Amino acid sequence: MGEKRRKLTAVPALIMPVILIFTFLVNGAALGESGHEVRCVQERLSALGYFGGRADGLFSPELTNAVRSFQHDRGLPGSGSTDSLTLGTLFEGPPPEDSAQKLLAKYIALKSAGKPYWEKLACGKALLGKLKNAESPDTLSALILREAGAAKLLRAGPDSAARQAAAECLASVSLLP
Repeated sequence: MGEKRRKLTAVPALIMPVILIFTFLVNGAALGESGHEVRCVQERLSALGYFGGRADGLFSPELTNAVRSFQHDRGLPGSGSTDSLTLGTLFEGPPPEDSAQKLLAKYIALKSAGKPYWEKLACGKALLGKLKNAESPDTLSALILREAGAAKLLRAGPDSAARQAAAECLASVSLLP
């Protein structure tokens, strides 16, 4: 009887690591976890304009908020953790909006915080109008970075009105000469 009991207690000890690995693969990373995979998520979210922190491999509250914003923009459940659906969308799917639109939305949010929608729209159109100036940088991204500064843009969190204004501005203005 003692031999049978030892075998039964050894089984959970062998299965537990498999369960933990499976849980991580299914649930992804969450607050407090760290490692190379978390750093990859930070870098990808940073490239898409969602994460402004340092890619240190630590799943921080700031990264949780960035993941939630990404999930919200993509219509995913807003858990804030990197489940398999979020990871698949983050690394395999197209970005939620093109980078010019995302950057313009951040610029609009930064320059017209607390203003009504029509002022957000005017802010975006005024910036796009500067592209036609011969002394202006060649790209919208370069112009936005010159006008607002990278550090401020990384911290800017566009709301839905700023995103909508950016989309409307880009849809109504031809950037081609």
